[in-house]
Amino acid sequence: RALRKLKHDLNKAASARAIAELLATGTTKCLGWEYVGVFRVDRRRSKFVLVAEHVKNDRNLLVKAADRKAEYTQELSSGMLGSCLAERSILVVPDISDPEQNYGFIKTAPDQRSAMTVPLFVNGKIELILDMESSELNAFRGPDQDAASGLAADCEQIFAARWHEAIEYALMNRIEQAAVIVDAVGTICHMNGAAANIFGQARDKKLSSFGTRDEDSVQLAETGIQHRLRVHLAIGDAPRTE
Repeated sequence: RALRKLKHDLNKAASARAIAELLATGTTKCLGWEYVGVFRVDRRRSKFVLVAEHVKNDRNLLVKAADRKAEYTQELSSGMLGSCLAERSILVVPDISDPEQNYGFIKTAPDQRSAMTVPLFVNGKIELILDMESSELNAFRGPDQDAASGLAADCEQIFAARWHEAIEYALMNRIEQAAVIVDAVGTICHMNGAAANIFGQARDKKLSSFGTRDEDSVQLAETGIQHRLRVHLAIGDAPRTE
């Protein structure tokens, strides 16, 4: 149930940072992991950037101390994160002190004993990496790897949908004319800046409610319109013609 809510919240998240924070807090609560950090792959700077982290109880697993305000980064080619990026797969380190099997793990907190990294893909490219840490040796066994694999697959579907949505919104915001997107029942779900200047806070309202005359409202209420319309819109006290 908690995992289902997490997926729902990820679908509704308003920004990449909100997604990262949900992943950090949500996976810790849903799957019981002690620590989860979310790293963004910043290819322009050739660095991993810590975007969000959450700890269940042990604050000595946190990468960033409370008094450390500067962002934490790692080179893309270094550490376990770099190995995860290169191998494009889930990696598990039972004992971070074992140099032959720790994938170059970089210790960043005093209580780290074992770790697991999970790559999250967007359109075939790794954009985020989940970094799980534990104060116990060999904490990430088969069930944890299965849970991580399932979470990664779910996130990939969510991110793919959000990626296309982000492109669509970016294109809309480059249009000088007012543009709105409505869902299957005619409810406004997105508008660009020009439309917001005209309609105001119209999100979640029926597009048909802006028709001045009955015939305008009827036409606006029809779905699947493929042709140009000329209708009268009522915005506040000043009707306009579109």
